[in-house]
Amino acid sequence: MAVNATGIYVAGFTEGDLQGQISFGFQDAFVAKIESSGSVYSYLPHLALGGGWQTTITYVNYSPQTVTCETTFYSDSGAPLSVPFGGVAASSRTDTLGPGRSIHQESTADLSAPETRGWAKVGCSGPIKASLLFRFYQQGKPTGEASVNSTTNPATEFITFADQNTGVAYANPSTQTAQITFAAFSSSGTILGSKSVSLSPGAHGASNLGPLLGLSNFSGWVDIVSTVPIVSLSLNAEAFPVFSSLPPGELASSAGLTFYFPHLALGGGWQTTLTYINYFAQTVTCTTTFYSDTGALLLVPFGSVAVSTRTDAIAAGNSIHQESTADLNAPETRGWAKAVCSAPIKASLLFRFYQQGKPAGEAGVNAMTVPTTKFVTFADQNTGVAYANPSSQSAELTFTAISSTGAKLASKNLPLLPGEHGAANVGAFLGISNFSGSIQIISSVPIISLSLNAEAFPVVSSLPPGDLDGSTGLF
Repeated sequence: MAVNATGIYVAGFTEGDLQGQISFGFQDAFVAKIESSGSVYSYLPHLALGGGWQTTITYVNYSPQTVTCETTFYSDSGAPLSVPFGGVAASSRTDTLGPGRSIHQESTADLSAPETRGWAKVGCSGPIKASLLFRFYQQGKPTGEASVNSTTNPATEFITFADQNTGVAYANPSTQTAQITFAAFSSSGTILGSKSVSLSPGAHGASNLGPLLGLSNFSGWVDIVSTVPIVSLSLNAEAFPVFSSLPPGELASSAGLTFYFPHLALGGGWQTTLTYINYFAQTVTCTTTFYSDTGALLLVPFGSVAVSTRTDAIAAGNSIHQESTADLNAPETRGWAKAVCSAPIKASLLFRFYQQGKPAGEAGVNAMTVPTTKFVTFADQNTGVAYANPSSQSAELTFTAISSTGAKLASKNLPLLPGEHGAANVGAFLGISNFSGSIQIISSVPIISLSLNAEAFPVVSSLPPGDLDGSTGLF
């Protein structure tokens, strides 16, 4: 084992391997790119068309100003990629969104045509919530979908859970060729295989890790390291055609030690998987506590014994990926969780819905390290919202549904006591039978929240994090 200057775990590499490849530093975090035009550029690491795939573009303008966005689509080679949204296919589109307006538009590619993959760059005149969603169809019916978060910060290292089925996508938005190294580790921290690829400026690639690294079976994590900043997405596909986006793999410049999970579900067809990756060069101890809707301790079974608190000592380079063993036929129990760790880790939950014993849908739950008072996300009547109050003060929440044209459709206030958790579908919660637009959640004290796309239930996906700084002005 080797340990670099920042004290991050690196196994099985010689000092020569580390030079120019494995830095694990935090110095590469970028600020948002501001061009001479004044646009803020963000990047969407993956899209798919044909071969059963469609891609949906979603932009929400939560600000009180009109925002204009120019989106450019690129193929694997970096050439312009024509994407059909209704009429004529085009490699770029310009959208002007008035205050509160939103776009949620699915591509109209030929599902029976060969698969085409790529990525996108978005330049906007102001801040928006931007994402893609790519959905897989079989015999004309959705069987899986995953959201693609936008990022303004290309990075040089990414760490995420992985097995042989995990999909990784990556694009090079820079003007320099990138040398990218993929290294797979077992759950016990042993390096299993690695491979380097060259990625030209503007180019994109995607692969399942097993074929990429010649591994038939493993469970652990993957380290993706680039010589220049790139963008990347990893996809959990252990139950394909059910799949989900894994949490962003970038290493944050200010990693927290307390992690909040806004939602978990047990019974009623649901199981929840706990995933922790220790990329640190020393053992990290995490104490995880599970809470019910009322804020009381919640017993969660992982094997034979159900516990409301678990303590995991995770050795350097080790990982945990453990699914609950709740009775799927028991009534559904919901709640949230908090983990306190002795050093930064990659932490997430995944809740999966089973029908007749087979996975029918799943969604990843990113860990939040900073509760906040404002959230904005795409929504329709089927969207699920979950929220919890980790503070010691009572919260007053306001939910407001907004149409795609910026009209405020309905609003509701809700008190949330310390430790309490709630979850609901937006339509039933706000008394709206049919709409498409966005939802705002504003709280009097910092809370945590998750929104779930459920327009094709039981196929579901977590929507990109909706949290905003409390000082952000809203429409």
